[in-house]
Amino acid sequence: MAISLRQIAACIGLPPAFSVLRDFYGFWEGVIPSVTGGSAPPLSVTQQCLLLKGPHIHLDIIHVGTIDADDDATIDAAVHVCRTVYATVGLGVGRARHFVISQADANGMDVIDSDTEKHNLLGAWSAPGNGIDIFMVRDISYGSVVGSAGYIPSQCGDTPASDEDGVIVDVNRANAAVARTFAHELGHFLGLSHTCGESSATPPCAAPCQTTNLMTQSGCASGSALQVTSSQGVTMRCHFMVQSGC
Repeated sequence: MAISLRQIAACIGLPPAFSVLRDFYGFWEGVIPSVTGGSAPPLSVTQQCLLLKGPHIHLDIIHVGTIDADDDATIDAAVHVCRTVYATVGLGVGRARHFVISQADANGMDVIDSDTEKHNLLGAWSAPGNGIDIFMVRDISYGSVVGSAGYIPSQCGDTPASDEDGVIVDVNRANAAVARTFAHELGHFLGLSHTCGESSATPPCAAPCQTTNLMTQSGCASGSALQVTSSQGVTMRCHFMVQSGC
């Protein structure tokens, strides 16, 4: 049975009057984002509606501290790339809401300088509703970390034992790099492991570690490295935060 854009919008929690770009697609700046390297195709409302009729996730993007206009454009590009990549395995990215933690309220956590501070940020704030919290911070200054997931399920349907769940991404980089980290760390949250072993400092990059896969560590990745396999899609779709179809 046919379903209209307004019906889909209502299903994902949008008000009767909404902006297609800002609300339906979740682009903070209200324009179609430009992605360095052209790693995301043009928008298709028809495809988005079809994806939301199947399993999908919602995102709550939390801007931590001072995020400028360039960073806003980078975040929009990350949402666009993530939606495009996840669509290849039948997982839709639905509502993307935006929240802001002021510089004062961030209390220094706009720059994450330790694993402890990462968990402090994840535990201190959570957006209301059924979206996955993604914290966009100005910098992550410990080790070579550019993003991190606070909780990674070990099997289908697992739920976190604490409220320190969500994803943190360093926004202060080129938009293609931020987009890949955004989709990669969200992939961890949805249950995916690295494809080249778990050593981040000197990953074993020899074949068969799938260097073009989204879950390959950045030190082993070749090209845009945004591919997702069908078996990875199965894992992602059974996460407890995945919504049923509209």
